[in-house]
Amino acid sequence: MKNVLVIFGGKSVEHDISIITAMQALKNLPKGYNFIPVYIDKDEHWWLADNLDDAHTYIDFSKNVKNKRACTLTAGSSMLCEVKKGKFKKSTFIHCALLCCHGGSGEGGALQGLLKMCKIPFTSPDMQASVVCMDKVLAKLVMQNEDIKTPEFVTFSFLNFIENKDYFIEKCEQNLGYPMIVKPSRLGSSVGIHICANRQEFFDSLEIAKEYDDKIIVEKFISGCKEFCCACVQVNNKPFTSAVNEVDKSEMYTFEEKYLSDKNNNKKIVKALEEQIKKLTINVYQKLELAGLVRVDFLYNPKGQELYVCEINTIPGSLSFNLFENVKFSDLIANLIENAISKNEEQNSLIYSFNSDAIKHYITISKSNKLTK
Repeated sequence: MKNVLVIFGGKSVEHDISIITAMQALKNLPKGYNFIPVYIDKDEHWWLADNLDDAHTYIDFSKNVKNKRACTLTAGSSMLCEVKKGKFKKSTFIHCALLCCHGGSGEGGALQGLLKMCKIPFTSPDMQASVVCMDKVLAKLVMQNEDIKTPEFVTFSFLNFIENKDYFIEKCEQNLGYPMIVKPSRLGSSVGIHICANRQEFFDSLEIAKEYDDKIIVEKFISGCKEFCCACVQVNNKPFTSAVNEVDKSEMYTFEEKYLSDKNNNKKIVKALEEQIKKLTINVYQKLELAGLVRVDFLYNPKGQELYVCEINTIPGSLSFNLFENVKFSDLIANLIENAISKNEEQNSLIYSFNSDAIKHYITISKSNKLTK
């Protein structure tokens, strides 16, 4: 039986949402696997425990957790090791990792890099694609290069803005105009995002955004846009899209509307627009070399009939299982695991070594005190 880690939590503003995704997944696990929940706390300590599948545990983790044990991965192997008093204890071979992390290092490439070094397949895009998609600026630059329409933007570090304030104010106002939307570049779940209608609101929005990220992105706010989302996953090595959902939102889709509201997001969509969104979702999935299950968020301007890619979520909330009609969540998870293992096997078949006499040559020229490269 294959051992599968279910990794969630982490140092991220989306920590709590990650826990909810994990709780949903843990209630819908496919048979035939041995699932091992691993919780990463807000200080990035890794834990095993007897009740990590109970949401009540996280209301007060230190008080409610039962039989908590520290654990870690070991680079160069596929072992999860329990740690007690600085020593490795029980070790378990891991066949795959089901990633339920949102934001931070869990979605932004660091965890993917660690798992790669530990030879453990994982159910999200590779490290490179995760880094790009977590950074809204990098993702937009790639999309622009691939002729994928995305809202106009200006970006800068907050320090750079302070040193060149007049330049960036003029650039934003001339290129984008009010209203503008100010975002931390490497954050999700609409945290730290604000719409500004004038210069004072622009400054106020920057002050909030910089508390979450020193890299800022300012986008042209397109009034009257509808917002849609569509997920994509590989099935038999072919991209398969979910249903397209229109988001029931106010002027901007807020954190509260995403996670603390009971709004209905099952509106009917014009067939031609639905097909256009699905086609563009697959295009994004392929052009950005994505893997696992990804959700793409869109903006649609009815006036100009323009469709924009807004953001790409490489580990979407609830793993977007609600978007897939007539598909069991457990089957979706099984597909993610088997795809991750298959992809890892393909990558392992590549050549990663190259034998040469470079070291011997270096030793020789070092002895003769010649300049070394």
